Amino acid sequence: MSLSANVESILFQLRQSLSRKQSNTVSYLMSELNKLDSQNNGIMTEDEFSAALNKAGLFLKKSELWSLTKTYGAEGGIRNKLTRKLNWRNIMDQLLLRSERCTEFIQKLWNHITADNQDNEDSISIQQIFEHFTPSEHPEVKSGLITEERALEQLLLSIEPFGPNITEEKFSSACTGIALSAGCDDAFINLFSACFNVPLNSAAVDHIPDMKILMEEKLRQKQRGAESFQQTLSRFFKFFDKNGDGRVELCEFIQAFRKLGILLNHADLAMLFNSIDTNGDGVVDYDEFITMFLD
Repeated sequence: MSLSANVESILFQLRQSLSRKQSNTVSYLMSELNKLDSQNNGIMTEDEFSAALNKAGLFLKKSELWSLTKTYGAEGGIRNKLTRKLNWRNIMDQLLLRSERCTEFIQKLWNHITADNQDNEDSISIQQIFEHFTPSEHPEVKSGLITEERALEQLLLSIEPFGPNITEEKFSSACTGIALSAGCDDAFINLFSACFNVPLNSAAVDHIPDMKILMEEKLRQKQRGAESFQQTLSRFFKFFDKNGDGRVELCEFIQAFRKLGILLNHADLAMLFNSIDTNGDGVVDYDEFITMFLD
């Protein structure tokens, strides 16, 4: 389906909003939509669709809802302003559209988890998923941002609404929600490949270099007059090191990125932080910070 620039913009706005929510928001939204779909045919009124979005903490203007209805309207259901109907499943399919690489990875992850499923059943339990999950490998756990218990809780919140028996389709939907909250497919793939010990193929994208380039470009824009880039780095190390102890902790690292206007999610920032922390002591010192850009 060819979408107008306006509809693409609305869907992008919704994706961005979802990426800032908890990883279980997509599963919660889908649950609310299914509840309101009384005929189980994918059709509901504009108001019902808006109500489901609102419950998930997502909000659209009336004009934006009307744009979606004109594109995804149910046959004969867009004329009456009071009962405009749209196909919410088509909207969600477009909203949750994944890259081919992400789809392939989720399939690989499912095969990895179900490889020892001796009963040959079409579904697995939540417990089987958790048996393959290693929270200590989570980038935010490694950086001390969250505990292992919190990492497990986040996974449970994303998977549990689809349980207790998880089919491949439900697993795929849950992963899609997690990928959205991760901010991009690469962040999700790197996160779950580490936590589930699923090796990535040689074609996998390592987007840490891209984040470093983005950060360097931002800092170069902040150079003053005849100031060398190393002098700029020295000045900004103090900007990152809020408490002045000569070491940058992950929380300081994240806050500095926000103030610089570089909006990356916590999982990405944790992976970037860990790549800079070459001695693995949980903090970035001056030499590590400088080396990242000048090595």
